[in-house]
Amino acid sequence: MGCMYNHRRLICSDSATALDGLSSFRFAAIPNGLPLVDGDTTQGTWLLCKSIPKNCLAPFRDLLSELKTSEGVPPVSCVVSDGVMSFMLEAAEELGVPNVLFWTTSACGFLAYAYYCQLVEKGFMPLKVLRTLSCLCALHMGVVGLSSDGRVFIGTNLEFLGTPLHHSVHAEQFLVTNSVMHGDRRFTHLVVSDGPCGHRRQFLQEFRNA
Repeated sequence: MGCMYNHRRLICSDSATALDGLSSFRFAAIPNGLPLVDGDTTQGTWLLCKSIPKNCLAPFRDLLSELKTSEGVPPVSCVVSDGVMSFMLEAAEELGVPNVLFWTTSACGFLAYAYYCQLVEKGFMPLKVLRTLSCLCALHMGVVGLSSDGRVFIGTNLEFLGTPLHHSVHAEQFLVTNSVMHGDRRFTHLVVSDGPCGHRRQFLQEFRNA
């Protein structure tokens, strides 16, 4: 199951036919509360974070009820959802369906949770730089890196008025640039304020041996 906006993008990409012949697999879509704008582009991340918890419970509950009573459709035996889709827990509990919630945090995100208390005790967190830089999307992101020679570098996300969100500088990109400018190219530990998105993970992966 996905939202209607992404489902429409999926159909336009011809990927919806990739599962033809698999009668036991079906796509379903619900609205996420945001307008269906034209164009092949991602909806605003911050707007999605605010809209999904408020607007997706009712349509998801209706979808589960419909699936449970539809002829020719096996009964819903379990709901497997992403960790940020916590509204699915409430809907599944109301209908008596087990729910499995996956929180797919990254390794560096896990380290952040494990060592955050120590960073607070040493004064590295919360990042002071975050208090001086405005964040357009209201999602504050920061990263701390321990270099191979024992120095500590920081990075924060940078966003610019009048430019698309994909022109932003991610905290990890800030961190790597900061360290290279100071003559260091290797980190032994990274701690981030939130789980990195796919773009940030890809950036770190591509520069791991640079």
